[in-house]
Amino acid sequence: HIHFTRDNRTMLITDQQGVIHLWEVATGKERMRLKGHLSYEIASLTVSADGHLLVSGGYDSQALVWDLTGRTPDGQWRIVRYPPEKLRAAWKALASENAKAAYAAMWQLIADPEGTTALLRERLRPVARPEAGQVARLIAALDSEKFAERERATRELETLEETVAAELRQTLTRKPSLEVRRRVEALLERLDHPPTGAQLQTLRAIETLEHIGTPGARQILKTLTEGAPEGQTTREAKTALARLERRSREQP
Repeated sequence: HIHFTRDNRTMLITDQQGVIHLWEVATGKERMRLKGHLSYEIASLTVSADGHLLVSGGYDSQALVWDLTGRTPDGQWRIVRYPPEKLRAAWKALASENAKAAYAAMWQLIADPEGTTALLRERLRPVARPEAGQVARLIAALDSEKFAERERATRELETLEETVAAELRQTLTRKPSLEVRRRVEALLERLDHPPTGAQLQTLRAIETLEHIGTPGARQILKTLTEGAPEGQTTREAKTALARLERRSREQP
């Protein structure tokens, strides 16, 4: 049995042992594993509109309610206030390759909407729109004699996300130096593969803001939509904002 959450970021799959697996779509890694049905077969899955709870029905005549947040054991969602250092640690965990740890950190951030909104307002930036000639200059700097300059150019190109992909591919057709080829191929590989590091951190932060859904969270998402249209951050923010607006219209 396969089911997706409403935001399509998490895929739920049941196996032949009656276990429910939550997989992060962006990375293909497991976020959570739920086991409790007596039967090996699960008939249906339903996730609550807010994404906090999962109801599963099995052929063992059981209907189980699962807390996906790890924070609502009695079914009640409570807002908390965390010290800044705890929020910063959770923000850092969003970049983790460990999807389970990142998922737990995300719900921790959601539990403190005011503190998290203030933090993410400082940390998130729209994808920059390259200035005329900027990408060409950065690609040229990849061949600088100074290691620090090559590293700086690589980092700046990475922040431009998909906006530089076409020029990077064109560079490879010009028979560049070995150093430039190595760096360009690495950048393109990061663009063509599941997100990691800072990009993954940003995508999970957008997911967090969508769950928070307050006017402040929506304003951050709106700011992110103003970035370069080719950027994944821009596209994800637009989709999240559209879902929030649709949800507002559906509410009585």
